[in-house]
Amino acid sequence: MAWQYVWQCYICLPDKHNKSNTMGWELLKMYLAKKLQWLPIPILIFLSLYYLVKDKSYLQIYAIFWAIDLIAGFFPFAKRQLYLSDLQQKGLTEKDINNAAFLDRWKENRERGLLKYCIIDGGLILGAILSIFIGLTGMIFLANKNDHIFSDPSEMLSYIGYCYLAGATLGIIINRYFWYINQKKFTILIDQQD
Repeated sequence: MAWQYVWQCYICLPDKHNKSNTMGWELLKMYLAKKLQWLPIPILIFLSLYYLVKDKSYLQIYAIFWAIDLIAGFFPFAKRQLYLSDLQQKGLTEKDINNAAFLDRWKENRERGLLKYCIIDGGLILGAILSIFIGLTGMIFLANKNDHIFSDPSEMLSYIGYCYLAGATLGIIINRYFWYINQKKFTILIDQQD
């Protein structure tokens, strides 16, 4: 039932700007052209699975998921294209909207200051994410060489602590770099507005 409603909204009903249903079919053609230009990649995956995996049920699952992705991917694409056409009618571009959102977001970050930006956003948030990747990478490369790290809970806790410390340090460095980049972009956009 929901699919029929969405299908009618994007394909069959007249477009609110053109008062014809050609816009919906053009959207479908654009989507298929964009999606099918990447068709060699799923075909290579499909063929790799066919020749390398003995259990061929994976092929059916892969084909079903690819078909679902092909169908379900159309609706966000159509929504985005309609959004872009609305912006175009207003005389705006997507870049204008993104720049305005960046200016608002960066004004808030500037008010918080460099130290809070680097420590909270970089050390705590980005550091936690990076520590997971650092920890997993370390486990992969150190598992065979240093068995004692993973044998005792206290060793594991110290390993987790070192990974978080490394992630937090790297996060602070990355956010300090992005502060410089974003500050430069902010001044350029402010100068363009004036």
